[in-house]
Amino acid sequence: GYLTSGSYVVGYYAANGDKKCTETLPASSGALNSSCDFLSPAASGTWHAVAFDPGITAPVTYGAIDTDDHRVISDDNFIVQSGAILPEVPSVIATILIGMATLGVFYWFSKSKSRRRGGRLI
Repeated sequence: GYLTSGSYVVGYYAANGDKKCTETLPASSGALNSSCDFLSPAASGTWHAVAFDPGITAPVTYGAIDTDDHRVISDDNFIVQSGAILPEVPSVIATILIGMATLGVFYWFSKSKSRRRGGRLI
């Protein structure tokens, strides 16, 4: 139902009301297609996706939105469940790398010990 001649501003607000992402999207097909990445840790709960008229700056918090002043087109909410939140990728990668390094050191020491005793493990 959006005008196909314009672009709209969309702001995503977390359950605590903080803005997590803003995009300016064309509505060439009459719909807005978003591809916002949420890189900061997400909080479970009710989030809001708010579409504003073109040229509007999305407020920093959801509570600061004034429907008239910010010319809100739509305010849709969606629920983020805690089970859908993945751990941060760097933490997972670091854990895997530390485990692999530990195995590598263990293997190196066991081979080194074997060589010093004439190739036999005692």
